[in-house]
Amino acid sequence: MVFLIVVEGVPRCTCFHRLQHAEGSDETGWPSTNITQNQQGKLLVNVFLSAAKKNWSHTFIFLMFDEPSAGNSGYGLFAAEPSLNTTTATPKLSGTYIHNMTTILHDTTSAFTPIALNCSIPGEPATVHDLLMQKSNGTYELAVWGDQVIGKSGTVTVNLGSTIPTVNLYDVTSGTTPIQVLHNVSSIPLTMTDHAFFIEFAGSEQPTSTLTAIAKPP
Repeated sequence: MVFLIVVEGVPRCTCFHRLQHAEGSDETGWPSTNITQNQQGKLLVNVFLSAAKKNWSHTFIFLMFDEPSAGNSGYGLFAAEPSLNTTTATPKLSGTYIHNMTTILHDTTSAFTPIALNCSIPGEPATVHDLLMQKSNGTYELAVWGDQVIGKSGTVTVNLGSTIPTVNLYDVTSGTTPIQVLHNVSSIPLTMTDHAFFIEFAGSEQPTSTLTAIAKPP
């Protein structure tokens, strides 16, 4: 689960590997012969990011394990054995892509004040979305995801606001290591289709902790 709290326009990024129930639902990813595991996984990551951009603090997806005996053979993040023995459950692409996202975004605390940054995507089309997040160590994670239909693509340019010494580019469908490492760049061209990228780079300032020290008794 990804918890995002907007403070001064920049969400803090704290990722926990669990799911919570929330208000609002839709049957995104309904089992169908017309949608593949790959499409389902991309779509669910986009759902999480879109919910976060709407400032939803919790998002629930149904369900963790496939239950063929209950007629839910395509819902799960894991393809469980018929006995539902979770020790032998195999992650499907939806589970893998969501795990990739939470691993990239993982942080240990949300007790800090994020620092705003002047990032932009000039001429951003309606099928492209972005969300800037910051970790407690000052690292920024700029999520950029697309809603293009199958077979369609478009190129956008992401302006980072200044020249950044090192930028890591992740593709949520490729794993948890960067697909590209760039140096001394102020903008990045992206070919957008139907899934998410994460642009990672260090901030110039360390966020301020919001933890309050408790005085020792006299």
